[in-house]
Amino acid sequence: MTQSNAHAFRKFIIGLPLAFLGLTLSMPAGAHGEAGKRFFPATLTFDDPFTQDEFDLLYNSISNAKSEEGEPVDLNTLDFEYAKSITPGFALSVGSAYVDSKFEDGSTQHGFDNIELSGKVMGGVNEASESVWSYGLDIDVGGTSSHGIGESFSVYSPSFYFGKGLGNLFDSSSYLRPLAVTGKISVALPEQGDQPRSLNTAFSLQYSMTYLESFVKDVGMPQFLRNSVLLVEMPLQTCLDHGCDGDVTGTINPGIIFFNHMGQLSLEAVVPANDRTGDSVGALLQVHFYLDDIFPSTLGKPLFE
Repeated sequence: MTQSNAHAFRKFIIGLPLAFLGLTLSMPAGAHGEAGKRFFPATLTFDDPFTQDEFDLLYNSISNAKSEEGEPVDLNTLDFEYAKSITPGFALSVGSAYVDSKFEDGSTQHGFDNIELSGKVMGGVNEASESVWSYGLDIDVGGTSSHGIGESFSVYSPSFYFGKGLGNLFDSSSYLRPLAVTGKISVALPEQGDQPRSLNTAFSLQYSMTYLESFVKDVGMPQFLRNSVLLVEMPLQTCLDHGCDGDVTGTINPGIIFFNHMGQLSLEAVVPANDRTGDSVGALLQVHFYLDDIFPSTLGKPLFE
């Protein structure tokens, strides 16, 4: 990618969410991803527990991140994922990422990462307890990336997803009722035996302004704040073997999600959890479309019902 093309790419990344923001923030919220009274938005660093039709764009920018070799690198990525419901309660997704890296010695690397395939099955939704869980399998398909970007071997990750609202645990007037937790737990299993396995744990703590206004107390927020969720995400990776046993990398990501019936616009800071991860704060910007709400009778409809 030339310098001018890279500049145009960054302008596109900035302009797309601004256009989305202008179109959506004044619109009412929809019914995507609900368990009883609780709405669970799509988190940025890991997938949510629902099996629905969605399209996601995620821009990540961080300076002085740590490469796999432990060297500092300025990293910009654009992740994209399309999820399609096959039957009610079962969905498949495909995605990848465009990676733009600049290393300490001035060298650069650009290209697409490996293709990622996922399948997810709903385990259950309990409306009274505002809870949901599901399970699935993620596959990073080795050898499908641009030269030098992704691994040559595939990685298989069986996964468990969950979400739990706390609205039923407190008195009806409690300001703690808008709280919720979500998470994903998976084990990464490389097909190449000399590569380390890892335990991946990701959690979010959420505070729903929509829940506060609708079910606790109307405090008179403007519409765009009523359709928002404050959250902190914490994705962590723990090495299990091959000499790095117990080594942990990860980030702590405070942010906000604005949503309506079309989708959501989200922004998070990316704060390294330890020195092994890096020493600079980055940013995540997400534009996420709820295809099942936008096109309920066509593109957002399960293939088999």
